[in-house]
Amino acid sequence: MAIRKFRQHTLQIISVMNQSHREFTTYQCGKETVHDLRVSIRRLMPLIKVLIRLEDERQVVTRLKYHQQQCKNVLKALSAPRDLEVQIRLTSSLQQSRSWPKHAKQSYTDSLYEEKARLDKEIVPTVTAMNLPESTRFFSRKMKHFSCDKALFRETLHTLHTQLEEKLRQSVSELKKHNERFHQARIVLKKFRYHVELETAAGGHMTVRESMADQAGILKQIQDHLGDTHDLSVALMMMKARKVDRSVVRHVETLYQRHLIRSVDYLLSREALLWK
Repeated sequence: MAIRKFRQHTLQIISVMNQSHREFTTYQCGKETVHDLRVSIRRLMPLIKVLIRLEDERQVVTRLKYHQQQCKNVLKALSAPRDLEVQIRLTSSLQQSRSWPKHAKQSYTDSLYEEKARLDKEIVPTVTAMNLPESTRFFSRKMKHFSCDKALFRETLHTLHTQLEEKLRQSVSELKKHNERFHQARIVLKKFRYHVELETAAGGHMTVRESMADQAGILKQIQDHLGDTHDLSVALMMMKARKVDRSVVRHVETLYQRHLIRSVDYLLSREALLWK
């Protein structure tokens, strides 16, 4: 049962990847296409790690790692457009800022849209050339023939869970001393969340599934808080690089610091629930 559900879970993720990639590379993007593609790749990563752990043949492991890297390359390529979208949304939210002269704001907004138009032209051929469908076909074939001893499968999931949980505990411990460590904590938490989602999908006893689902939900809530703070961090960095008016940068920096404190406080307030 667990193996079958693992297979189904993987194929569902691949289906979303293929659909989002097809929309993106044929210029039929919806509002959430890039987001869906990025998230589906992130969700596939813990599955690939499980496959690598369970594989005995060195050549197959090499192929798995190759396609794992291909997925990472697409994810990285899509980071710049996503960061730019964050910046555009933030600029729109600052429309009422009195500290930002109207002409300067318009000039900055125009420059963002110009860069977005340039990126939109460049990114599709770039992502298309990475040939993500080759990787999804490989993983689909792998999953269709996937079989494994159930006990070994569970042991592998547990080992990876323990490793990621320990990394998250360390990151949270460091975050208590230095708020600026939130970025690393956010990355580790995201990886842990998607692994927990995999464990939930793989099934098991009802109480175990419910416990995992609850944990995944808490992780998502924390991730959303830290993600919003990260967006402000990216926006601030971009504004400084583009030499935006200092008073506006100070305003955004204040927003970022306030959001950072709230996000870290929220994470720490939910910490006890994470280790149940």
